[in-house]
Amino acid sequence: MDDGTELCTACGFCCDGTLVDVVRLDEAEVATMTRLGLPVARAGALRLLEQPCAALAGTRCRVYGDRPARCAAFRCRLLAELEAGAVTREEALAVVAHARSLEGEARADVLEARFRRA
Repeated sequence: MDDGTELCTACGFCCDGTLVDVVRLDEAEVATMTRLGLPVARAGALRLLEQPCAALAGTRCRVYGDRPARCAAFRCRLLAELEAGAVTREEALAVVAHARSLEGEARADVLEARFRRA
């Protein structure tokens, strides 16, 4: 079983605003994100990291070890397939590379089919 770290840090679609628009934070995470210099947005009582995330550097999270629990728990369809052994690490990385090479509607179709949750 692959833990997905290599796939996630090569991808970044959940952090760049492609798959997710905001990440809700708990109070402890608000303090951590603030300490790390990340902007925390407000929506009523909610505290959020808006996407694209300010911690994203290319396709890698620069606060990966301190990322919010919702970020750590997020599983796109491709990651779930990798973890289940339905695709190999090499196949998953090839899907990410293919999706990154596409534009517009073609990219949206690949994202819908391979990344969005069922």
